[in-house]
Amino acid sequence: MKKHISLLMLAILLNIGLLMAQQDQRGPRMTIEERVKAVDGKLASFNLDKDKQAKTDSIFTAYYTNMQKEKILNVPNVLSFYRLISFPFVLWLVYASKEDLFAIFLCINLVTDIL
Repeated sequence: MKKHISLLMLAILLNIGLLMAQQDQRGPRMTIEERVKAVDGKLASFNLDKDKQAKTDSIFTAYYTNMQKEKILNVPNVLSFYRLISFPFVLWLVYASKEDLFAIFLCINLVTDIL
């Protein structure tokens, strides 16, 4: 019983560590409008008139919108989804006394953190 509890605690602590490692260190992600305003601030030295400023805003808004759509399915998101899905299975392996499979899946989860 002690072995099961210790394996369970190890799995919980490692998965918490994996989730904490995936947090963005730069703070919350900027919205599309905030990004466009940041670009406007950088382009302020060009002294664009209102028409050119509106065209520039629409171009960057379209660009950032497309970038946001493309970033949904990427390798880090797939790896995070795998870890979230595998966590209940890893817990089940602890309770089912399948230490060999537990060790294998734990190693896989640790390797995905390195990636």
